[in-house]
Amino acid sequence: MAIESFGTEREDIHGSKFQKYKGKEGNTDQVGIIPFPDGKFFKGAKCHFKDRMFQCKSTGSKKEICCTHSYEGNRPMFRIAAVVIVYNLVTKDGKTMLKDYTILPWIFREKMYNTLAGADKEFPLAQHDLKLTCSDEKFQTIAVMPSKVSIWSSKPELKEKVLKEAQSVFEDAIKNIAADLGINEIRDILGVDEPGLTDAATDVNLGDVMGATE
Repeated sequence: MAIESFGTEREDIHGSKFQKYKGKEGNTDQVGIIPFPDGKFFKGAKCHFKDRMFQCKSTGSKKEICCTHSYEGNRPMFRIAAVVIVYNLVTKDGKTMLKDYTILPWIFREKMYNTLAGADKEFPLAQHDLKLTCSDEKFQTIAVMPSKVSIWSSKPELKEKVLKEAQSVFEDAIKNIAADLGINEIRDILGVDEPGLTDAATDVNLGDVMGATE
C-alpha cells in the first residue's frame, strides 16, 4: 500500500478493531465450529487480568509473579478460542437456504468449553452445527443446542472455500486469547520492581565518593 498525502479532512483514520463472535440478546444464531489446521476445535491458555489480559507464566514446578503477587486477578483462568462460521439463513418457499456467512473468532471461558465438550459427546462438532441462543448480551449467557447437520461441511466445494477463508481467522483467534508478555512486562503491569533492584542513591555514601576524587 502506497503512502498517502492528506490534511485534516480525513474521517476514516482510525485503528483496526478486532471482531469476534458475540451473541445478541434474544437472538438465536446457527453456527458451525471450524477445526484449526491441527484438527482440534479449540486453542486455550491460562490467563490473568490486570488492565489487560495476559498469559500465565507459572508452571507445575514454579509459581511466577503473575500468580504470587497480591492483586484481584492473580488466580489464573482459562481463556479458550474457537473459530465459528455464522450463517445468514433465509427461508423461501418453505425451504431454508444459506444466503451468506461470516467467519469469526469466538473467545470464551471454561463454562462454555465444558458445555461444548458435553455436546460433542452426543453430537460430534465435526458433523453438527450449533444453535446459540443469547439471554444476556453483557455477560454472554448463551444456551447451546446441537443442530441436525453441519451446513458448511455438507458440500465439498463449500467446505474447501470455508477452510481457505478461515486461515487468517485462526491466527486472529490465537492472538486474542491473551497477550504473551515477558516476566518484566508483567512486573511493570503489576507495579512490582525486579528482584535485587534498589535505588542506587540510597546505597552510596556521597562523602566517600567525594573523598576518593580529591
